[in-house]
Amino acid sequence: MATDDAATRQFLRHLERRHRAADRAAAVRAHSGSPWSEPGWHGAGYDAGEMGRLTGDWNPGTIGPNRLHQLHARTIRERVRDLERNNPKAVSAINAFLRNVISQGITPKPQIANATLRSEWEDEWEHWAGVVPGSDFHCDLAQRQTLYGIQTQILREIIVAGGVLVVFNGSERIGNGRRHPLAIELVPEERIAEENDSWTSGAWVAPRSGNPIVRGVELDRRTGRHLAYWVKPAQVNDVGGDEGRPVRIDASRCRYLSLLTLTGQVRGISLLAPIVLSTQRLGGYLDSELVAAEMKAQWAYMVQSSDDAPDLVSTLADDASVAVVDADGNKLERMSPGSVYYGRPGDKISAVGPNVPQSDSVPWINLIEQSIAQGLDLSAIELSRDYSRVNFSSARAAMNRDRKTFRALQTFLIDHILNRVWYEWVRGAVLVGRPGFPAAQAFLDDPDQYLRVRWRTPGWDTVNPVDDAQAQRIMLQDGTITREEICAARGVDWEETQRQWELENSVFGMAGDPAKNAAIDQTDDDSSRADDPPPVEPLEDPPGEDT
Repeated sequence: MATDDAATRQFLRHLERRHRAADRAAAVRAHSGSPWSEPGWHGAGYDAGEMGRLTGDWNPGTIGPNRLHQLHARTIRERVRDLERNNPKAVSAINAFLRNVISQGITPKPQIANATLRSEWEDEWEHWAGVVPGSDFHCDLAQRQTLYGIQTQILREIIVAGGVLVVFNGSERIGNGRRHPLAIELVPEERIAEENDSWTSGAWVAPRSGNPIVRGVELDRRTGRHLAYWVKPAQVNDVGGDEGRPVRIDASRCRYLSLLTLTGQVRGISLLAPIVLSTQRLGGYLDSELVAAEMKAQWAYMVQSSDDAPDLVSTLADDASVAVVDADGNKLERMSPGSVYYGRPGDKISAVGPNVPQSDSVPWINLIEQSIAQGLDLSAIELSRDYSRVNFSSARAAMNRDRKTFRALQTFLIDHILNRVWYEWVRGAVLVGRPGFPAAQAFLDDPDQYLRVRWRTPGWDTVNPVDDAQAQRIMLQDGTITREEICAARGVDWEETQRQWELENSVFGMAGDPAKNAAIDQTDDDSSRADDPPPVEPLEDPPGEDT
């Protein structure tokens, strides 16, 4: 009877769930005005919109992008920062972007016709960027890192926290004594005062201007343009500083960077948000396997005895006094190397572990890693750097695909922040009259001729240099590629390469370049070998005959 009652209760629970799902589906159809609610209508719609037994509970609803940020951005940001500190997979993913997108830095090349002026500008930039001896990192407000370190930190904040505010500080903030009147300050997401928005007349508004404030960003009512940012003076929950009252930073002296994914989105979400749970659970699974292996590795052998009295059980240890009996009467002991066990009749020694990780765990781990890589738009090879599971062709295809992802981020940084940095830097040099820069009036009359710049991004070494060099030589002959493009793919300046090449030729003189002569000798040697008749292979003895 108990079995029948249990089965009846289970059936009623299933029936009630089906009724609730049907009611929700009917409510959704009625709310949306779907023709499915009309009697006698039968049509072939989208399967994704069906509200059946398996999808009745899947009704996420509609929510605005800034409400999403309000609900989950802080939690996601804190979780990703925790993964950045403690999870190897998250660290590997972040570093994959940093070493490929930024590497040693994205550098400018002024587009000035005068080669002497161009060289002076480049020297001035390197001193300001802090990459030459004697420079004091004037590009950084705190004078602690180079400009290319700042580039790395900008990208890290975008990936981990979802965005970063780049503030351009002029002479009024940095004071005198610097080579250039421009210093950059990075404000992380935690310092943007998203919880201090004021509420007036049913809308978030700035206290003086009356402009609406959304997630700490002051917006223009008509266009939605960013007008200012409300920022805490110090880092949240840090040593040596007080958060204090938020201050207003006008948008004209800063730039907020974020990879926006939704229309109307004001602040960004961490790029690692889709993989947070998978990465955390994989880390927990691997930690559990390590703990299990460590526990099992502590047990070498187990003695099975026919005698239940613990004080009569013989010992594996050299000295019986080192044996310990636990609360259940089981004898525990440690062995020293080279120990010999003298057992009694009926005693048997059985090996215990370690037998972890299980043999089927590796494919499971690989599957999760593949899912994490897909969530980042990377190949699993780039994420794990494990090339043992791929061949040359698949590795090359994966690298070419990943480079498209990295180039898109490089273009984003150039368009959204580096061009702005270049404008502020040239303008500041003009204002203080740095040598080689035009007068203020000349700059104002035609600023475009001084602001033209091309950025050199980090390149990648070819995985098949001989074949790629031959292909580039053919394209040069066909006119479908330039030397500048070839050098840019490797992350070098073709003009610098040309100057160095001319210098080396002048050093070698009439003797010629040894590398080129070696290549010619090798070509001649290969062609001479091709002219020789092929060697005659000796005939093999017929099977079964002795020589």
